[in-house]
Amino acid sequence: TTGTQSSCLPEGHVRSRQIIREVLGFFAFGAAFFLIASLYSYDIADDPARVYPAPTRISNLGGVIGFQLAGLLFRSVGVLGAWVTGLLSLLFAGSIFGKEEPTRDLFQGVVGGVAVILCAAVVERFFAGRTLLFIGHLGEDLGGRLAGGVWGTFLEHWLNRSFSSVGLVFAVAITFATGIALSAEFFGEGWRT
Repeated sequence: TTGTQSSCLPEGHVRSRQIIREVLGFFAFGAAFFLIASLYSYDIADDPARVYPAPTRISNLGGVIGFQLAGLLFRSVGVLGAWVTGLLSLLFAGSIFGKEEPTRDLFQGVVGGVAVILCAAVVERFFAGRTLLFIGHLGEDLGGRLAGGVWGTFLEHWLNRSFSSVGLVFAVAITFATGIALSAEFFGEGWRT
């Protein structure tokens, strides 16, 4: 129905909506790259509360804001969840260009993305402290970052207590598959022509 609605609009209005969508897409790409650069260059030694003497210059590519944003993500959802967030933000930016209505199904895409991010945090926390085949020992503290972050730790503990390890794996697998399905439907429409 969106295609028939846009054909009824005057040509200038359709063109202005397309320009706005493209500008939003470029801003979203910029924000996604800023997030990824901030995650990549995050160093716990930039935190004046953890290091003495306090650093005189922050080495994060995103500056103070990038350092704080990356630190918040690492503390909230762990290393894996933070990187999944960066990847999903890049996919979201790319999906804006292909949609006639960029906000269509936005809630569905966000819910799916959050489910995938939280599953990544729980998986990271679940494997923390365990010896993995071919990888070796995955430590509890990943360079000053709590494995799985606060949300991964909370959810892994709650799921493990409620369902045991086997139930945790099934619950995470089902949630992950649902999140991927919701996100794929949202992101997939943006790549269609």
